Amino acid sequence: MDMATFVVQFSAPNELPSTFDGRYFRVPYTVVEREHFDTPRQSVHTAHSCVNVKVSGSALAVLHLDDSALAKVVYQIAKEHLQQLAGSGGSLAKESTVSYNSSGADQFDIAKIEVPEGALMVVDVHHPIGFISGG
Repeated sequence: MDMATFVVQFSAPNELPSTFDGRYFRVPYTVVEREHFDTPRQSVHTAHSCVNVKVSGSALAVLHLDDSALAKVVYQIAKEHLQQLAGSGGSLAKESTVSYNSSGADQFDIAKIEVPEGALMVVDVHHPIGFISGG
């Protein structure tokens, strides 16, 4: 496996109209290879994307959070989704969607979640070396 390191910078989650029993958010972010981060050429090498987070009505009932705390949880869900995506070699530059349905077992400690706006995350993206033959 070959690896590249990227810096992801998040913006605040935006709520979108929902057509299901729950709430729907978009978490925008930029992604750039670490070697170009904070350089004069950063903007040329930066991709803009987002994670769409669908939070089910049952999860909202279990979480029972105000909008500010919910924004932090939505950001954390998006962040964890991107970490998993990076670990499996997925593209961070593509828009993706994740659904969150809580059983109550996976509560969040809101005080330990950073403010989403401007938050940075450094991730290693694993890419396979060589070709995979079809069968």
